[in-house]
Amino acid sequence: MAEVRKQSRIPFNNLPEINSNTGGYYVRYRIISEDRNRASHWGPIQLIDPNLELVPSGSLVVEQGTGSVSLIWNPVNLKINNDFEVPASAYDIWIRWNSDDNGDWTYIERTSGTSSRVIIPNDYAIDGALQGIAPTKADFEIYVNGRPIQRGDGQPQAVDTLLLKAYQTLDFTL
Repeated sequence: MAEVRKQSRIPFNNLPEINSNTGGYYVRYRIISEDRNRASHWGPIQLIDPNLELVPSGSLVVEQGTGSVSLIWNPVNLKINNDFEVPASAYDIWIRWNSDDNGDWTYIERTSGTSSRVIIPNDYAIDGALQGIAPTKADFEIYVNGRPIQRGDGQPQAVDTLLLKAYQTLDFTL
C-alpha cells in the first residue's frame, strides 16, 4: 500500500496558551485508524516556536483613587512569524507594594479586559514577612497571558519569557 501523507492546520485560536518558559506552544498529534476501532498512536510532544513579538499600542496609565489604584492600558497584538497580528486574549497583572524597600511581587489577577482596579493594602510583605505599615510606592507590570503564570524575571527564566511583558510602570507614588 502506498504511503499517504496528510497535513493538518491548527487555527491560531485553537492553540494552547503560550508557554511562559519557552515563548512557544507545546502540541502533540494522535494518529487514528480510518475505521476508528483499532489502536491509535500519540506522537511526541512538539514545541512550535511562532517567533512571537508583542506589539503594544500605547502605555500603562495608573490613576490613584481613594484607597485604590486603577490600571488602564491599550490592547496588545501578538505578531506571529513577522506575518500577521492577532489580539492578546488576556493579561496577567503583577504589583509590588513597597516603601523604597523592594517589597514582594504579587500576582493580582488574569483579565480579558484592558483595565483593573486594585485596593491599596494596609501592609505589604518583604520576603514573605508582613511589614505592618502601608506602602508608599508601587510597581506595576502587565503580561500577556501564558502558562505557567509567572513574571519575566521569575525562576526558572528563559530569555524569551521577557517577550510576554507588555507594560511596566515603576516607582508610582501612592
